[in-house]
Amino acid sequence: MTSIRFNPAQTPLQPGINLIEASAGTGKTFTIAMLVLRFVVEQGFPVESLLVVTFTKAATEELRGRVRQRLSQARQLLAGKTDAGDPVLKTWLAGLTLMPETIRSRLDQALLNIDQAAIYTIHGFCQRVLKDFALESGQLFDAELSGEVDSIKLACVDDFWRNNVYRRPPEQVAQLKAAYANPEDLLAAIRPVPAFAGLLPAFMPLDEHFAGIEALKPNASSAIGACLGEVLPDETSAFFKTSYIDELRRTVPDLEQWLEGGDWTPAVVEASALLTWDGLLEGLHGNKFRAAKNQTGEQRKLDFLSKLNLNTAPFEALAQATAQTGVVFRRALLEALPELMAKQLEQMNVLSFDDLINRVAAALQTEAAGMLAAQVQGHYQAVLIDEFQDTDRVQWQIFSRLFADGWLFLIGDPKQAIYKFRGADIFAYLQAKRQARQHYTLAYNWRSHPALVAAVNALFAKEHAFLLEGLAFYPVEAALPYDKQQVQRRGEILAPMALWQLPPADSKSGYWSKGKAIEQVQLAVVEEVLKLLDGSYTLDGMPIKPEHIAILVRSNQQARDYQAVLRAAGVPSVINGVDSVFAGNEALILYKVLEAVSRPGDAGLLKQALATGWFDLDGQDLYRLSRQEGLLDSWSSRFQGYYEDWRQKGLMAMMRHLLHRENIPGQLAKTVLAERRLTDIQHVLELLQEAVVSEHLSIAKTLAWLRSAISNADAAGQEQQLRLESDANALAISTAHRSKGLEYPVVFCPFAWQSGGSLDRNKAGVACHKDGRMWFDLGSADFQEHKQLAAQEELAEDLRLLYVALTRAQARCYLVWADVRTEAAPNPSALTWLLDLANGGYEDQQQRLQAFPRQWPQAFAYCELSAEPAFDYYSPALSNSRLSARRLTRTLYTAWQMSSYTALTALSQSDVPELPKTRAEDEPSESGLRDVTDMLPKGAATGNVVHDLLENNTFAELAQGRLDAVRRDQACLRFGVTMAQPAQLDRLLQTVVSTPLAADDAAFCLMNLKEGGCLKEMPFYLAVPGMNITEINRILAGEPAVQTLAEKSLCGFLTGFIDLVFEYQGRFYLADYKTNALTDYGPDSLIKAMHEHNYGLQYWIYTVVLHRYLQQRLPDYDYRRHFGGVRYLFVRGMSGDAPMRGVYAVQPDIERVEALTRVLAAS
Repeated sequence: MTSIRFNPAQTPLQPGINLIEASAGTGKTFTIAMLVLRFVVEQGFPVESLLVVTFTKAATEELRGRVRQRLSQARQLLAGKTDAGDPVLKTWLAGLTLMPETIRSRLDQALLNIDQAAIYTIHGFCQRVLKDFALESGQLFDAELSGEVDSIKLACVDDFWRNNVYRRPPEQVAQLKAAYANPEDLLAAIRPVPAFAGLLPAFMPLDEHFAGIEALKPNASSAIGACLGEVLPDETSAFFKTSYIDELRRTVPDLEQWLEGGDWTPAVVEASALLTWDGLLEGLHGNKFRAAKNQTGEQRKLDFLSKLNLNTAPFEALAQATAQTGVVFRRALLEALPELMAKQLEQMNVLSFDDLINRVAAALQTEAAGMLAAQVQGHYQAVLIDEFQDTDRVQWQIFSRLFADGWLFLIGDPKQAIYKFRGADIFAYLQAKRQARQHYTLAYNWRSHPALVAAVNALFAKEHAFLLEGLAFYPVEAALPYDKQQVQRRGEILAPMALWQLPPADSKSGYWSKGKAIEQVQLAVVEEVLKLLDGSYTLDGMPIKPEHIAILVRSNQQARDYQAVLRAAGVPSVINGVDSVFAGNEALILYKVLEAVSRPGDAGLLKQALATGWFDLDGQDLYRLSRQEGLLDSWSSRFQGYYEDWRQKGLMAMMRHLLHRENIPGQLAKTVLAERRLTDIQHVLELLQEAVVSEHLSIAKTLAWLRSAISNADAAGQEQQLRLESDANALAISTAHRSKGLEYPVVFCPFAWQSGGSLDRNKAGVACHKDGRMWFDLGSADFQEHKQLAAQEELAEDLRLLYVALTRAQARCYLVWADVRTEAAPNPSALTWLLDLANGGYEDQQQRLQAFPRQWPQAFAYCELSAEPAFDYYSPALSNSRLSARRLTRTLYTAWQMSSYTALTALSQSDVPELPKTRAEDEPSESGLRDVTDMLPKGAATGNVVHDLLENNTFAELAQGRLDAVRRDQACLRFGVTMAQPAQLDRLLQTVVSTPLAADDAAFCLMNLKEGGCLKEMPFYLAVPGMNITEINRILAGEPAVQTLAEKSLCGFLTGFIDLVFEYQGRFYLADYKTNALTDYGPDSLIKAMHEHNYGLQYWIYTVVLHRYLQQRLPDYDYRRHFGGVRYLFVRGMSGDAPMRGVYAVQPDIERVEALTRVLAAS
């Protein structure tokens, strides 16, 4: 398919699958924001009908912000603000043929609803589908979502182990445990297996596997005597290596015993392998079979073995079968684990993130898939998938099934598909590319210097540079001017791509070993960093500082090594990584210290703790401890004290005491990595304390938890990731994987000569693509073929990783070549393949590297590294300017505040407390009556309880006396109310809800209100830029329940909660509950209480709020017809037998309501 350059503002939008390849630095996020804007304005799609999917939560927030910004800029430009937006936006807006009113309306609506925009991660989108379309998907989404399911998975593996190991005969158990000693090891062996990959070999039950081994034993038993009779006699054994014969004599007895029905031992496998044809061939002594005139040594070995009467076939079969035990064991677990996990998660009502995707994918394979697809398609009019190169086959099946026939835009860069280890599948991208109706590319790089863009284009100019069919490299053009992102040294412009080459090594071959090459390059990088920081190098005219530089490495360990060397040179640096804090040394030291504290009488544990480096003891001190019991006893006594602290006061209190008394922070402050170490100690302690509190851990359980966390550090959650040190003015060190999406002015790539090597590290098997899908081969008959395919795919991913690393640079990049290889095999790195460096020696490689600066002198520079680099210590230049504190230039006072009715009553010219502040201020009732209300405690706490119970129980339940005793007691406990007879509250609330609220309507009670017609604790906010207190006093003058307010400037928001808004017979009322203890509850007492506490001001404000609320909600609203009035319920005085007892009722007149509304609205 021909690629078309995509202009985010001008290229016509086409329905169907649109693939946009966004090379590094070409403005992918800008393009997505522009597409959203165009869909909103040009197509008239509501912003909430646009689906944008990306792959991290941070990316969703960035995208939402960029989309909001783009919409806002367009709206400002439309309003005539010419300084808003950029030329692209202005040109696009000028070219629209729509009416300005239409554009303005669409932009306003989009900005109003931007928070409803569907910008999700892939997991967030699937979660939304399952929730919003539960019926169509057949998935009732009420489970708890959890990202931490490793413990659940381990529990499932434990179940599998019990069911498949414990019940077996001892010899089979021994074979299985020889492969994997425990469930943890077995689980670790399947972790690299992708969830969606096909599995090889085919599943074989363990019973069938062991039956097959048993069937091979008779043939092997028959053949072993003759075979040993040929090999072990002196005249024959002399031709074998002594070590081979010794190993054969050691292991064969175990094999013979097992073949005759004895116990199985690991030696059985070793002996079987030694008696295979390859084993015998390997065992022959090379010096006995030197090459002759007509024969090689290997041919002579084969002739020798062929003359012996050897039947190795039984041992070939036996060795192959026994070697497969671990494979069959893992394959059986992989077969059983999905069902075990599904059952366990269902029982716990938990969903993993992978389950979200799998459930949506499964729903789209059912008979109801069409209905689900139609519902989702109706919800989203256009779909944009960000970072599409990081998708996988299952995710693409979901997107293509749902949206292929609509507006589907896939935005990403296949050259940056580097997350295979996380499940990303570049072949899913290539499949989507074949299905796409339109294929576009973004043509301009907005990140890097023009010469650096040209250098990257030149490096990847090779045909099929990225190895995979369908993954082409499209050169991009520079968008920046030549004088931007420019590095100079003493006024001389430097070529932005520096090619470094290590000279030949001192070895006979001239090839470097990996370790020596790393050390040599490391020294060269640090030396160059110090040169860049010496003040003679500038970036756009300003001196280069540490924060302008990044070093990109392959592993976290390499990052730590570089940080140590940089700190030794005085260069501040920060590692950008995701290591678990439990993988660090401080977690292990803390474990040793806590273990010693938990058993203070154990001298061995105590010595281990004291030798950790936390306790300011050198070698001489530790030697004296081992010789002088008195010194050791003194330490033991101190640790006994810490143990008592731990037992009585808890872990954190004990550790704070220990750290302070032993001055551990002071000791660590003297070390090179002081900040890192102290941060890690605090971090581990916080996580450990959290576990202690949440899981109620004893001392022994605390140690077990910490030990488990250290053992499982590789599977750490986000809260366990190392906290970053301060990165102010610091050089950045990052793995190339972590650097994706970032940019730095100056970048070092010191490991481009190194291959990934994951095939060598991964003992579980290999992942490769064949016949259109991914396969994971645990050890099938085609394993070698699949390993070769996997090696090609690994090389292809290394090429993409190299591209990512090189394109992080904005101004200068250092690319290092070191010929690390053996004499038999060339360097296997991506750089070797890309620049054709496999063949030829040092001079040939040098010629190839120097060809770049000869052809592109402005883009490349070549440098042969010194064999003995040396560097000084970094001393940043200190400013000579005089320092002074900034002066305060503005007042800290502001009249703006969030005010409430309470704040306004504080302005009352006379006021009394509504309730006693504490129960110590309670006064006895003067009424002399000993009814229910007099027995209730007075004070604000009782009022809180009454409000809580009226809010959280239905009035009908309260009327029937069905108040939940547990809820009542919890409310009393929460607010600190103690009652001898808690049931008094039940009777009080029953009375409150059954008291008539009108003298002429006995049915007008709270208990008769419809639950749907009640709005409890209605919140409100009124904007009050400036309140006119004088005008309020004038309007409410003469109101018996209102006090005059003192003058004060109030602005901001007036906020509060109305206890109850309800509808009765078509009219709307507001009510407020009061628990004041009055002498009596007649009309005069109620008016007096209302005035004393200025409740009148409160109900006037509430009336304005409800009046404005009803104006917005009722189409034909009329105050006189719809507003029923105000009810203040003094609950202690209410009586079901006496209508309106304890009830203050009032109907605010409309003229004052309107006048007060105008004052607040005008303000």
